[in-house]
Amino acid sequence: MEKENYRDTVLGIINLGGDTGTGAVIARGLAGIYYGEKSIPRNWLVNLARYEDINNLINALLAS
Repeated sequence: MEKENYRDTVLGIINLGGDTGTGAVIARGLAGIYYGEKSIPRNWLVNLARYEDINNLINALLAS
């Protein structure tokens, strides 16, 4: 990867212009796998719609 962290990777794609929505979705997924959940800025996570539900689902999946 060219960037050094999750945030810079996602913002780098968005700043390229063009179809930034699709590019950002793909970049977020791949950067999340590459850098891990801990690399995602906390304020980006807590502003997600239904964040608590998503977090509970992840924890339930990890526990099984």
